[in-house]
Amino acid sequence: MKDSATVYVMNGDTEVANVKLSEDNGWHYEFTGLPKYDASGNKINYTIKEDAIKDYKAEVKGNTENGFTITNTITGKISIPVTKIRSGGTGDKAVVHLFADGTEVARRELNASNNWQYTFENLDEYKDGKKISYTLTEDAVSGFKATITCADGKGFTVTNTKTTPKTPDKNTPTPGTKAAGGPKTGDTSHIGLWLILMLAALSGLVGNVIYMRKRR
Repeated sequence: MKDSATVYVMNGDTEVANVKLSEDNGWHYEFTGLPKYDASGNKINYTIKEDAIKDYKAEVKGNTENGFTITNTITGKISIPVTKIRSGGTGDKAVVHLFADGTEVARRELNASNNWQYTFENLDEYKDGKKISYTLTEDAVSGFKATITCADGKGFTVTNTKTTPKTPDKNTPTPGTKAAGGPKTGDTSHIGLWLILMLAALSGLVGNVIYMRKRR
């Protein structure tokens, strides 16, 4: 904040008095000897105003009887640029989302027409006197991994890196092999069981045929 601020006592639109507040007077001053009534005998309702201070918002509370308090809250606007780096081709567009303290406040499509860049402008830098934390996300791009970096809190770079599909492990058993538990060529230990099952199946078929013939 500035090292001083000029405050004015107003009677309607007419300035009555002013003072410069600073560390020297403890940012405090009492106006004395002001008329309580106007020429018509009406009670004067004084107000206070302050010269504007860049990047600060002034809030005045109080009244003539109890005094006034001026609260200055830091404000300010910022711009946040975003640049996308494409590696190996990542489609014809990308959508990025800007968040302020976890709440989405803007989104933008990046593409060849805007050179894969955009600047979010006129953003509040502070909220209730506290600096806002801005973050960025990107909609997922199939086959690519996004890495988002922030340069000194002044902008974001989105870098897409192509992901490599996993190849099957050569040692992984395939269906029908011994390790997979399927039938094995050359293994005669269960031939008898297979024959019995096959005969039972054939018997069932024959029985069905005979039964059907009897029905006719």
